[in-house]
Amino acid sequence: MLDGGALSLAPRRPRQEGRLKLYDLIIKGGEVIDPAQGIHDVLDVAVLGGRIEKVGKDLDASQAREVMDAGGQIVSPGLIDLHTHVFDKVTALGVNPDAVGVNCGVTTVVDAGSAGYANFGGFSAFVASQALTTTFCFLNVASTGLCLLPEVSDWSDLDIEGTIRVAKESGNLVKGIKLRLVGPLMTESGLEIFQRALTVAEATRLPLMIHIGDLGADYGERRALTRQVLGLLRKGDILTHPFGAKPGRVIEANGEVLGEFKSAVQRGILVDVGHGNGGFSFEIARMGLARGVLPFTISSDVSALVIESRVYNLPVTMSKFLNLGLALEQVIEMTTANPALALGMSDSLGSLKPGMPADITVAGLVQADWEFQDSAGVPLQGNVMFAPVATVKGGRAIPADLLRLPVNGRTPPPLSPRGRGDKGGNTR
Repeated sequence: MLDGGALSLAPRRPRQEGRLKLYDLIIKGGEVIDPAQGIHDVLDVAVLGGRIEKVGKDLDASQAREVMDAGGQIVSPGLIDLHTHVFDKVTALGVNPDAVGVNCGVTTVVDAGSAGYANFGGFSAFVASQALTTTFCFLNVASTGLCLLPEVSDWSDLDIEGTIRVAKESGNLVKGIKLRLVGPLMTESGLEIFQRALTVAEATRLPLMIHIGDLGADYGERRALTRQVLGLLRKGDILTHPFGAKPGRVIEANGEVLGEFKSAVQRGILVDVGHGNGGFSFEIARMGLARGVLPFTISSDVSALVIESRVYNLPVTMSKFLNLGLALEQVIEMTTANPALALGMSDSLGSLKPGMPADITVAGLVQADWEFQDSAGVPLQGNVMFAPVATVKGGRAIPADLLRLPVNGRTPPPLSPRGRGDKGGNTR
């Protein structure tokens, strides 16, 4: 262990040449939390050939080429951020997937609609295939994704057949369809546009992710559209921004939760946080959580607008929910097992089961006086930060730097504890 709870990624003992080793890496003595398997115990995790080989107590460190001492740290399946914007250098919102991925403890990211069918080839060739972080996408029903906003401003922005074709031909890269209920055309024809998006989702057998909340919309008109859409969403479809405060929201200022939302959740729709630049309010979240509105997935909705403030990345978003009262096990489930289920990938993501890819997050809980912000910049005083110190991606160990994350060669101001003498606080 290093000062402040950081891990040493160097081998704990030198390689012993000439001896056959059972494992490439053993992560020793961490508090393993794997909700998919119901595991919460101090255990060792062994990796071989880029996959999980064994999880158990007191594995023989001499049988590993490298040993990582995780004593006092949390070891979880690699974090999955279900809602990001990583069409880097193409859309104004795009950020580098590794900057919000393996560099900060996240092993898989999903871009939520930055690309449409017309520019998906660029996303595949220049973003997903170049990233160390596993990168999927939800294909926007708008032809050019989020290159121009609002992305659906005219019927000519939609090509249903083209979107279906590209989604089907994408291999394993497109994991869903995305529609934002935003813009003047949604006021005029929102239900018809939604039905076209639903046609794409049904034809491709993919989930449909719906963004709610439109700052420029009439409150009553957008509320009516949200209610109509909620009545038509299918089991496995995803509603994002449930804790937002814009017109079209599902939790009112007085705490009332739309009945259509409750019914949709009972039918099996999945609720995704989608923090982002405008999708998350501490006040609405407190009221929702108090009334039993729990997210299925916690996601950052990180973009160029908020990578250096307010959102930062998924671990900071997770920390907000810890400080709002969710248990650590819940927060990890909402960022590992649950997003894997939403993607239909529980057989290969979101768990430390033997045979799974060795995607692992090692993190500490940093105790200090932290100040977080919601999308509007409203502060929340908290006392704990979920702070990854290492990412293991396919068996490769990578240092994680949550608080000083380089962005395109620049270093943003770090999140800092308030009023404490030690910069890093105390680390569990």
